[in-house]
Amino acid sequence: MTLREQLILAAIDIIQKDGMGGFTIRRVAAECGVSCAAPYKHFRDKEDMLLAALDYVNEKWYEQQSVVIEENAGDVSRQLVAVSMAYIRFLAENPHFRALMWLRGDNMTPEQMKERAEMSSYSKELVSKWCIKSGYSLEQSVRKTYAVRSFIYGATVMFDTGELQYSKENLAMVEKCIRREFELD
Repeated sequence: MTLREQLILAAIDIIQKDGMGGFTIRRVAAECGVSCAAPYKHFRDKEDMLLAALDYVNEKWYEQQSVVIEENAGDVSRQLVAVSMAYIRFLAENPHFRALMWLRGDNMTPEQMKERAEMSSYSKELVSKWCIKSGYSLEQSVRKTYAVRSFIYGATVMFDTGELQYSKENLAMVEKCIRREFELD
């Protein structure tokens, strides 16, 4: 693992544990056992490090998402459900990544907010494709996008807080809700 990746992972870990208030380049350097100047060889400043961390999370998600998309190639409905469920598993199984995804926008630059939004861009695109194919209006497409994102984020929060046990049975229940929203059952 490169020092750059170690710094990114340390930054993510600090943000998960202590939020943006605890995130400093000095602290990231200390976590990695390097000088305070070492991170500046890889990042311009704290904002650049956060942007790199968001990009790192996106890359990890895209790796998983690509597999799911390929496994369900040619079927928008199957891709929609599979990507939604993979996203839930990704967020539930990576709480350190989730901490970045749920940062408040007022703590972020526009570039960072755009990078964060990229994570869910393909699921939005799939909802739009499905709605067009099914003859839904733009307004209905927006509502369907909201619904699927609510299922994804709501299930993830419920798994995280223990309101729902993270289990195959509960994942199947969430999948059934998503399928029902798109009249796939």
